[in-house]
Amino acid sequence: MEACKRLEGRRRMAAVTAISMLATLVSPDKAWADRALAISLGECGAIFDILAQAASERAEEQAERMGIAAGLFFDEAYGEAENSGGLDPIGWMTDEEERLRDKWGNRLLDPALTDENRVWVTDCLVLGREQGVLPIID
Repeated sequence: MEACKRLEGRRRMAAVTAISMLATLVSPDKAWADRALAISLGECGAIFDILAQAASERAEEQAERMGIAAGLFFDEAYGEAENSGGLDPIGWMTDEEERLRDKWGNRLLDPALTDENRVWVTDCLVLGREQGVLPIID
């Protein structure tokens, strides 16, 4: 069951990446592709930020590394949003960041979603490696 969830998560992340690349080829203004990637990166930034806050109670070093990862994910998300052009991409990403932090702050604390959240974290690890955000090197 867990392997199926991981595969589903990888397919979802691969689909976001493929859609982003396809939209870049098809669309003369790659705004849609960049914003899809920005949202995915923002999701991961929010996830790592919330995990860092929870980890700070247990392990300071782990919390610090997750906090760094969250910042790097958000930096990449803002860069992708800026690449998208359009009206006020930074303002748009700022609103998305707030929305995603709220979403994941509630979601990661829900024990009923533990398995699904684990899949999301795995997806973020994959996306982080693909985008050069992870691993965090001291």
